[in-house]
Amino acid sequence: EEWGLDKTELAKRLIELYCKMILVDGFYHADPHPGNILVNKENEIILLDFGATAHLSEHTKKAIPELIEAIISNNTEGTVLALKHLGFIGSDRDSRMYVEKLVEIFRTFIKDEVEFDGMNFQNIKLNSGVSSISKLVKKVDLREISNNIKIPKEYILLNRTIVLLMGVEFALAPDLNTMHVVRPYIKKHIINKDG
Repeated sequence: EEWGLDKTELAKRLIELYCKMILVDGFYHADPHPGNILVNKENEIILLDFGATAHLSEHTKKAIPELIEAIISNNTEGTVLALKHLGFIGSDRDSRMYVEKLVEIFRTFIKDEVEFDGMNFQNIKLNSGVSSISKLVKKVDLREISNNIKIPKEYILLNRTIVLLMGVEFALAPDLNTMHVVRPYIKKHIINKDG
C-alpha cells in the first residue's frame, strides 16, 4: 500500500507463478506462507526459504488441468477419470462407481446448499445451516470412502501448498476469484500448448 502496488494484480501474478511452477515446470516452492513471500518496489515477487520444495510427475502435471476443467464444467465422468489418473481411485468398477456417486452427492450439496462465487470464500453461506451438513454426512460413509479412495503421496504436499497460497491470495485480494485466473492460464499454457 505504501508503494502504491496493486494488491489484486499482485495476487493474480502470484497465482500464475504457482500455476507455472506446478503445471508447467513440475517443481515448486511448497511453503508459500506470508513470511516466505516478499515483494519489492518494482512489484517483483521474491520467494524465500526453499527448504520445502516438491516435484510432480509428468502424469500428475497433465491430470491436474483435466481435473480442474472437469470440475468447472460439472463433468462427473471427467472428474472421476481425472481422479483416477491422479491415483485417487483404482481401476476397479466398484471404486469408480462409488466415486461417481460421491461426486454427484457433493455437486448436489454445493448446488442446493452452498452459495459462493467460484473460489472466493469470503461470502460462503449455507442455505440450511448445520442441518445441511448433517444431511451430507449421513449420505457419505467414511468406511466406503477409505475403501475406495486413497490419497496419493504427491498430493499431500501439493494440497498444503495450495491452502497456504489461497490464504495469501485472500489476504491480498479477498474478492478475487481464483478460477478466473487459473482457467485462462490452463487454456493458454497447458491446453493450447498440447493441442
